[in-house]
Formats: sequence, C-alpha cells, structure tokens
Amino acid sequence: MIPEAVATIAVKFGGAVLGAALALTFQPPKTISGALRRLGLSIPSGMIFHPQLAEWLQWPRNWDNDFAAIVLTSAISWWIFGAIVRVLEVWKGPKG
Repeated sequence: MIPEAVATIAVKFGGAVLGAALALTFQPPKTISGALRRLGLSIPSGMIFHPQLAEWLQWPRNWDNDFAAIVLTSAISWWIFGAIVRVLEVWKGPKG
C-alpha cells in the first residue's frame, strides 16, 4: 500500500507535468534549453500554487478539482514565464 503522502506528491507531480506538456504543445519555446528552464519553473509552480488558483476559481476541494487546478496552474505558469522572457528580451534590445 502506498502512503497517502507519496500518492499526493505523485498526483501533484503528474498533474504539473501534464500541464507543462499541454502548454508545450500549444506554445513551444525556441530552444531546448528554454523548454527545460520553463519546465523547471512550471512544474514546481503547479505543485505549489494550485490551492490559490482553486480558491480564486471557487472550486470545492476534492481530488478532481485539485488535479485540474494543478494542470491549469502549471500551464498558466508556462505561459507567464514565456511572457516574462519575451519582455526581458525586448527590454535588453537587439543583440550585436
């Protein structure tokens, strides 16, 4: 039997990876290093910040809604981190 804490972490990690994969499908980065950086940020973001999103959306707390909030938080954070990178690139100006 799997302890409940391990199962909870596995569900959170799986949902965050699924959200990042969904975001990768719709908004692929230009480089592999960019994808790895955004994966490294969006997976923990999905695992950590999903309760705030679920509360903001006024979803009742259950496994289905928590999993959906994890996936959505991970996908949204992928988009946000990509937008931040694009803003910083414009702010730095052209290379060369």
